[in-house]
Amino acid sequence: EAGHRVVNLDLDAETAKRLGEMGVDGRQGELKDFSGGPFRIAIASEVLEHIPTDDLAPSVERVHSALEENGLFLVTVPFREDLARSTTICPHCGETHHLWGHRQSFDDQRLRSLFHDAGFRDVKIGARFFANYAQLNWGGRATFLMKHAAWSLFQRPSSSLKYVVEARK
Repeated sequence: EAGHRVVNLDLDAETAKRLGEMGVDGRQGELKDFSGGPFRIAIASEVLEHIPTDDLAPSVERVHSALEENGLFLVTVPFREDLARSTTICPHCGETHHLWGHRQSFDDQRLRSLFHDAGFRDVKIGARFFANYAQLNWGGRATFLMKHAAWSLFQRPSSSLKYVVEARK
């Protein structure tokens, strides 16, 4: 809106369809196959950790090529996630998989290399807690505050802690 062209890419065809009904250019597909551009800003919030290893670099390179000169890619991913801690066994097929389908874990160095190798010239990486604090009950708020305190005091990651990446073309 307001003179901006918004394009949404989602693996789920139904989500893309619903967005289209709301006036958004909703597309179904994978990031590595995305076509379009140039864009001023691209956002991938909690996306990269789901991409298979062989597709990760090509996906970030694809975003780089879709951005206009000086364009910005904003990304959030889980902070140093221990994938083994959330691996489970399917009771139906017996296969192991991550509870939320995460295939990647990131640290500062891996993120910096991924974005620089894709051609981004200015990469800023930070860590931030995200939670919908207003919708948490008192127990949820207490848990969130304890996780935040544990990180601040002992550098212990929590599921609320995310890397935030600002990568400029």
